[in-house]
Amino acid sequence: MTQDDEAGWQWWAGRTEDGMMTIGPCATREDAIAEAIADGFGEWLDESQDPPAWKNTFVVIEGRQDPLMLADWIDVERLLEFADAELANSNRVSSEFDYGPWFDAAPEQEVDLWKCIMTACDEWQKRHGLVFTCRKFSASRNAETVTTTALRAIGAQE
Repeated sequence: MTQDDEAGWQWWAGRTEDGMMTIGPCATREDAIAEAIADGFGEWLDESQDPPAWKNTFVVIEGRQDPLMLADWIDVERLLEFADAELANSNRVSSEFDYGPWFDAAPEQEVDLWKCIMTACDEWQKRHGLVFTCRKFSASRNAETVTTTALRAIGAQE
C-alpha cells in the first residue's frame, strides 16, 4: 500500500493538532466531527494556558496508518556490528590478539544480506498474518480546526 492509494484513508479528531487523535478511525469527516462533539470536544478546559481557558475548537484530520513491515526497520550494518559485539563478549574469542571485526562483509555482500533478510522477514510476517501498527499516522492530509460555536450557528440556521 502506498501513500498515493486512496484506500486506507480515515478520519480522526483530537483536541489539538499536535496532540493525540483520540477519535477515530471514522469513515467520513462528518462522522469524526459528530463523535468528537458527542465526546465533549469543543468544550474543554485547556490547562496548559495560564490562566486555564475554555476552548471551543478541535481538530479533524484525514490520516492513514499503513502497516509496519519488520524488514523496513532492520539495519544490516548495525546487525553485523551487534554480532561482532556479542562475539567479543562471548567465550569464543580468547586470544589477546583476536580483535575482529569477525563479521566483515563487502558492500555488495551487505546488500545481498539485506535483500535476504527483507525477503525472509516479509515472508515470515505474511505467513503468520502479522500486522504491526503504531498510533502515529504514516501520512495525513486535510487537517482542519473545527469551531463548535460555528457549528452551532450553522445548526440554528437550518
